Amino acid sequence: MSDLTRLLPVELWYHILGYLHLGQIIHFSTTCKFHSKLVRRYILYRRRHLAARFFHDADKLFRLLYACQAVISSSSALYLLRPLLATSWSPNDLDIYVSESNLQLLLAALAIEGYHEVRTSFARIKHYSRPGFHSVITLMRSRQSIEVIVSTSSSAIFPIYRFHSTLLMNFLTHDSLCCSYPHLTLRGLSLIHPFFAHNTILNRASIDALLKYHCRGFTYLTCYHVHRHLPCFKHLIHKLNDSSSMWVVTKLAPFAPHTRMDTYTRLGIVNARWCLGGELCTTDSFSNFTKSSVQIHLDS
Repeated sequence: MSDLTRLLPVELWYHILGYLHLGQIIHFSTTCKFHSKLVRRYILYRRRHLAARFFHDADKLFRLLYACQAVISSSSALYLLRPLLATSWSPNDLDIYVSESNLQLLLAALAIEGYHEVRTSFARIKHYSRPGFHSVITLMRSRQSIEVIVSTSSSAIFPIYRFHSTLLMNFLTHDSLCCSYPHLTLRGLSLIHPFFAHNTILNRASIDALLKYHCRGFTYLTCYHVHRHLPCFKHLIHKLNDSSSMWVVTKLAPFAPHTRMDTYTRLGIVNARWCLGGELCTTDSFSNFTKSSVQIHLDS
């Protein structure tokens, strides 16, 4: 890289990176050490920019995620994957997923930040094929809103793999970002969860949940359009730590090997396994209907 480009102000570099999605940014960071350091700073900037909308001290949010083994998901995690300057929308609220055992610690910390509880409900059930949570707690501070989704599992990420589509199967930890279907999500594409399509009554609420992201420029594909002439993959078991998922560790990007111990440190689990399931599109027989599943592994 020429010395001239090193002299460009950081603001101009951030403007350039603002037109790239996270996958392209990580690829750019591998070209030289200068780009690697630049990208690391940019990712930290994006995280803090998001957190600062809800916390006076942005770093306090990530310390809280670490203490509660909680994650941020839904629109907020998706927003960080998208190009900043080519994305016309931004998340209206912050969705924090937490296990029941860490709920009270999280609520106490949010109360200190000035948030107060408005309601507890199951209003978000329309977003899931089968909800993996037992309550949604909405908290407000002035016009800022945080929704705390309480998992039915000992792991905070359990409900994420029951979302209505692969588009939202991403999450942000205190020091990393995981995208479960990067080959689709980074291109603005998504598959509807088969069990959302088969088991959900298509009322206005469930249709609105899908239209929300369609109106934001995302495209829902049929399974065949994803794999074309290759075997259908909906019946395959995916793992949190396999090569199909994209992990970005903010302090180490782009060279960030992700091990089972890393997962345990961040989430309190060793691994997660899930299967989209549904009818295999290569056949017409319902005997090839695979059950959807999510399994959390607490130890080896």
